[in-house]
Amino acid sequence: MKFSKKAAVLTASYLLSAMAVLVGFVIVKNLETDQYRLLSENNYRHAYSELCSAVSEVDTSLQKCVYAASPSAITSACAEVSAKTASAEMALGVLPLAEGDTENTSAFLSRVGDYASVLGKKAASGQELSDGGSENLQALSKAASSLSASLLSLENDLDSGRISIRELKETQQEAEKSAENAVPTDLAGGLRVLESQFPDVPSLIYDGPFSQHIEQMTPRMLENEPDVSDEEALENAASFLDCNPEELSEAYVRDGKLPVIAFSTGEKLLEVTRQGGKILFYKDNRQLSDVRNISPEEAVETAKQFLVNKEFNSMSPTYWTVEDGRILINFAYLENGVLCYPDLIKVSVSLSDGEITGFESLGYLMSHTERGLSNSGYDPNQYASQIPNSLAILSATVTVIPTDGKNEVLCYEYKCENGDGKHCLIYLNTENGNEEKLLLLLEDENGTLVV
Repeated sequence: MKFSKKAAVLTASYLLSAMAVLVGFVIVKNLETDQYRLLSENNYRHAYSELCSAVSEVDTSLQKCVYAASPSAITSACAEVSAKTASAEMALGVLPLAEGDTENTSAFLSRVGDYASVLGKKAASGQELSDGGSENLQALSKAASSLSASLLSLENDLDSGRISIRELKETQQEAEKSAENAVPTDLAGGLRVLESQFPDVPSLIYDGPFSQHIEQMTPRMLENEPDVSDEEALENAASFLDCNPEELSEAYVRDGKLPVIAFSTGEKLLEVTRQGGKILFYKDNRQLSDVRNISPEEAVETAKQFLVNKEFNSMSPTYWTVEDGRILINFAYLENGVLCYPDLIKVSVSLSDGEITGFESLGYLMSHTERGLSNSGYDPNQYASQIPNSLAILSATVTVIPTDGKNEVLCYEYKCENGDGKHCLIYLNTENGNEEKLLLLLEDENGTLVV
């Protein structure tokens, strides 16, 4: 087939036009990519600048805490520390870093912010700053000052062009190798070097979630208990499930602060603590019917009887939720009329056939002990006047609640209702009436969430 000269010219013209469009498209895309890269780099540089400023201000605010002479001044300075550490953490989260690159920096900021928040609350309630608290603040200020100097030095390297900001695409192995490099070429590498030379930080023992004492906590229920053999653990698992040991096979072994050995029947999985041989966790993974043949109230009674049969006595149901054909019920230990929330056991029941489908005793194993408590001698009316007038008190009882630092405090629990019929829980310290906690109850047909 022959093409005419005119057809050949037209074909060439079309090809040239297509090539021109393609080249133009590539150029535009490259420009867009360059613009995006520039925008990202500017964003990262701004975030790093914010990080440097916030850490420097953390140091300044910590020094204010040390020198503050009145509870109100301490409270204000501590609030500044918490705000600045939050700003620093937010800026740190924007940077293009791999997981673990700034583990020490992130942990330091979280711990300092929380520690300052706890001290601020104490000062607001009239408590003076102890000598230990003042020494800790001075040591934290010194560490923050050193960290700030290192961050600023790295910022100077960025400004001079000695290192660059780029999106990290290294493997973890490459990242660790880069941390050993004395001359980093990018921000991530510089921060890894900074991490390897992180300043000394004091051990903070306080009533907060980042206190070092939490890392050393051991289960109260397992103290002085001997380790069990694999055979003993298997027997305990079979007894819990009311089945023959031959029906169970070993699923896995987990070490750590609370070592366990797990057994399975296929659909059912159960964990037994290596120390003491206690049942830590159980779940039946079978698919459940959405048909509800028993009520939530009947399921609660079934769970209560199950706990009694397993020798968990004096457990009182608190709140429950329904999801995927199961009802999950929270039980707390009741000691002579005092509800001990730290001693928590969770039990789930199938609403189609009333079978136990789940069990968790971590809270109970970690916290349970006989505390020698009784609700006699306590009068909830003592501090009832401190409840806002906009709330009606529906009930009041004596409880033990956990603090953020895994300690315990004895409180009056007031269940209250506002004008819209919504409920909340207010906890006032039985010793001084200070408000320890406020929780909202989100209630619907599927139960109650406590937030």
